[in-house]
Amino acid sequence: MGREEIDRKKITIVDFLYKDMNLINSFYSQMFQGSISSITKTEISATTSVNEGNLNLGVAGGKLSSDQSESQSIASNINPLDSIVLDLIEALNVHTFDGKLAEHNDNSLVSIKGNLIFRDYKIISDILPMITNSNLVPEFSQPVNPNAKSKTEKAFTLGKLMQNIINIIPHGLEFEIVTEDRENIIAIIEEEFLTIKPNDLIRAYGDVIPNQWTIIGIIDRTNKTEIKSKSQFKNGVDEVTKAFYQAMGNNENGFIIRPVVIYRKIKY
Repeated sequence: MGREEIDRKKITIVDFLYKDMNLINSFYSQMFQGSISSITKTEISATTSVNEGNLNLGVAGGKLSSDQSESQSIASNINPLDSIVLDLIEALNVHTFDGKLAEHNDNSLVSIKGNLIFRDYKIISDILPMITNSNLVPEFSQPVNPNAKSKTEKAFTLGKLMQNIINIIPHGLEFEIVTEDRENIIAIIEEEFLTIKPNDLIRAYGDVIPNQWTIIGIIDRTNKTEIKSKSQFKNGVDEVTKAFYQAMGNNENGFIIRPVVIYRKIKY
């Protein structure tokens, strides 16, 4: 067995589905007293400084141009981001948690394994009328009120109700994580940090992303504390928000996670 084969077996290949570069840059800067962008800038600056010194010693202009081109090539072709993300994950030393979600401390960095359900509320809003009108889901044609007698009541179907609800939902993205213990946790995500476009995720996989994924992020329990404003009007607005939140299937015993990274290990 050659050295190359031995070294290859030590390498772990990771497939990132999500990387929150804002959090990654922030954590990396706090832990290593530097930013990701400064690494590349320092390399270019150091090379340029050497070139300028050589020029003062009478080195031909062609040599300077060649060195500068090589420096620019290195800066543009070597992308250290994934390596830095892996270094950060190792430095954080977040162990995968196998217990119940309730055993987690709020406002803590955790690592959870589970399956992913993906939702894009804008796409759902766009296609729901077509699904309802074409009767692709027979249940959507049933009246909301099973005992409806008037034409108007019968026309207000489950599909129409679903459309009304979806239309008022902020059109964002989310993963719902289902752990091995069949516990559920919502992950709010930003499109810019996905490594695959939302349209491509749905087109290729539908709502369930294959395989088990590791999610490293900041976990919080949904708020159970009753807090009131001094303004009666604002309390009314808050009650509407609360009713909307509960209508979305959320509850006071739920969990939210803000992912730093979502990844899986690749077999090869």
